[in-house]
Amino acid sequence: GKIVKHCSARNLLTTMNSNCLLLKEKAEELVKGRLGFYRGSIDGPRGVNEKIRVSPNSYDQAIEGLNDLIDVRRRLRKAFPIIQVCTTITKENQYHLLEMAKIVNEIGVDIFALLFGIFTTDGLIRASNEISKKALGFEWRSWEGFVLDRLGMDVRAIQDQVNQIKGSKWRFRYRQYPPETRSFNIDDHYNHPERCHGGGLCVLPWVRMEVMPNGDVALCEDT
Repeated sequence: GKIVKHCSARNLLTTMNSNCLLLKEKAEELVKGRLGFYRGSIDGPRGVNEKIRVSPNSYDQAIEGLNDLIDVRRRLRKAFPIIQVCTTITKENQYHLLEMAKIVNEIGVDIFALLFGIFTTDGLIRASNEISKKALGFEWRSWEGFVLDRLGMDVRAIQDQVNQIKGSKWRFRYRQYPPETRSFNIDDHYNHPERCHGGGLCVLPWVRMEVMPNGDVALCEDT
């Protein structure tokens, strides 16, 4: 809260990513501190979220926190923070995406987003590191944490739910990551990860720098 207030006083845009578990006790402090954008993660309805998060009562705590944040924002007559709920698609929640849309719609958040997740394969890591060694003289180690077993993903079920969400009227705005472009295809995303999508060359090395908690500098939190 103090960091948000300090940054806002200097007209800096403030955003926060959270699992919503401490949101109830921090809601008023964040609104009064003029937080600009709040992004909370809920990975499924009651029972599913707890399994993914390995945290008892995580669903109820998250919902209660979001309701409090919206109530505080309304009571103080503030337009901010803009509130987004994100659901990262996994094997455990892939049949609950439409259900999640209905849940967050009832809460009244501003944005609901589905995250298809960033992942790679062992073969792609080897091929990418061959290029990296020749061009930059080193191998990436962090990519190993993004290897994903995709065999259990039901592409048709995911696509059907996305179509229903996009084709229905909601109180929220729908977003998905990677963003919706002509080059993004759900089947290719899971079954052909070697096909690049998203619009071409990543511009982050030229426009962005992030300082990590340990002091390291990265182009992106995902590297």
